[in-house]
Amino acid sequence: MAKEGDKIAGFCQIVKGKEYNELKIIYVLPEYQGKGIGKMLASKALSLLDPRKDIIVEVVEYNKNAIGFYERLGFIEFEKGKGHEVPNGKIMPIIKMKLKK
Repeated sequence: MAKEGDKIAGFCQIVKGKEYNELKIIYVLPEYQGKGIGKMLASKALSLLDPRKDIIVEVVEYNKNAIGFYERLGFIEFEKGKGHEVPNGKIMPIIKMKLKK
């Protein structure tokens, strides 16, 4: 978690799996984006994961900012996913990205 004073500026979540690890989410409030907080959160999260296992992240296909962010971290697209259904019944198309070794 990244904080400025008492305010949470961003957070991330990881999942350690048997076959691969996942960077589940990195979220930074819009007013804190572009200040290196996402990169700091990602760096800390990745340092906690076993580098011998693949590290995967799923990104909504149309979120070009997030895709560019993960590409700058060294992730590459390896699969397009069906997507996830959201409460209104629509499917959010995803791509799966993997950290280059």
